[in-house]
Amino acid sequence: MSIEWNGEGLPPVGCECEREVPRGWSRCRINYASSAIIVYQMLESGNEYASTLSAFRFRPIRSEEERKRDDRIASLNNFISGFLKSTDGDHAHLGEAIYEWLAVLDKLKTTTPP
Repeated sequence: MSIEWNGEGLPPVGCECEREVPRGWSRCRINYASSAIIVYQMLESGNEYASTLSAFRFRPIRSEEERKRDDRIASLNNFISGFLKSTDGDHAHLGEAIYEWLAVLDKLKTTTPP
């Protein structure tokens, strides 16, 4: 059973949380934490690491709703970026394009682009 953590301060020993990795976030368990060092085990690989606290970011494990929200925001950010590149930064019709994009996502019941 994992110890709960609300995201404030250091993650407590025994807590399962997420650590930022190059491709996003990955689950880990905190095995030791001091004011300077943190030791954690990556749950996917089972490997244990020690690092300074400033080397990585940690956050509480998100709910399914939070993950869906973040995925939808990422999809929308990618859409906006592509729209602005394709219009050389002219955002005159961006609101309409966002509305249509969200309607497509809702119809597909997905958070990723078609």
